[in-house]
Amino acid sequence: MTRNEQIGYNINVQRANAGLSQQQVADMLNMSRCSIVNIEAGRQALTVQRLYEICAAIGAKIPDILPNTFNKFF
Repeated sequence: MTRNEQIGYNINVQRANAGLSQQQVADMLNMSRCSIVNIEAGRQALTVQRLYEICAAIGAKIPDILPNTFNKFF
């Protein structure tokens, strides 16, 4: 699994745990649902700004989203 796929998977898990649909998150961020699908599938890379916005929308912390290899820095 690539880093983008790991990040996307973690976003998917945190979003589902928050009880939010992909469409709800897309609407909150003024994005298309297709973009959220691609992010969660690891096909679309994220900027730090977009990662922060997604975390805020789903109520997650950045270390919850980043693969474990990055968490040693937080």
